[in-house]
Amino acid sequence: MRGKGITLLELLIVVVIIVLILGLLLPVLNAARKRSLEASCISNLHQIGSSINLYLSDYQELAPRLHRYSSYAKSKDVFVCPLDPWASSSKTRGGNLDESRMAGFAISFHYILHPVCYPRQPLYRQCLAFRRLLEERDPNHGVAYCLLHGDKLGTFSETVDAETWYDGGLILRLRKDGSVQRVPQGVPITQCGERGYRSYWQYVTDAPCPEQLGFGYCGCGRFQDE
Repeated sequence: MRGKGITLLELLIVVVIIVLILGLLLPVLNAARKRSLEASCISNLHQIGSSINLYLSDYQELAPRLHRYSSYAKSKDVFVCPLDPWASSSKTRGGNLDESRMAGFAISFHYILHPVCYPRQPLYRQCLAFRRLLEERDPNHGVAYCLLHGDKLGTFSETVDAETWYDGGLILRLRKDGSVQRVPQGVPITQCGERGYRSYWQYVTDAPCPEQLGFGYCGCGRFQDE
């Protein structure tokens, strides 16, 4: 006699069991993938840190732009975070749009020296104060940072950059000594009346922000003397 075949009920039970197993495994697999991509990004930041140290041995001061360290790096690929959706579709466009345009290749990371840090810029004197106070309060401050591991504001768009898309959460911060610091709480937007500010100071240090730098660097309610 022929054996009895599998019934519809038994088939449904098998399907349900498979779905449940996948439901348990997917979060674990996603977390493992996220840790792997984070480790890759940290490795790239470490390599940029080595390039910065080589540059400093030649010039004794930080370069005005992040891409200036590329000649000291083994590859320009170290300037890209594996989570960068802009760089995945273009070799010349990264999460840091302004830096990528100037460099001619994709750069995901942001740099301590803001574009206002040039002599003919209106906020140049404030930028000098920022750098001086930062050195005083945190000698091992950050020099570059990645915003792509944090929360996102809305859906991805080619028209914005990583700083605009970032909505708080994890930051990976490359410090002067070449170490990479995880900043889980990130830098959320704070409201000053109807306008929102993000603390640029907090991108590069955990030290309290000096009040004299104002909203542009400190955000709202994040001053040293409050």
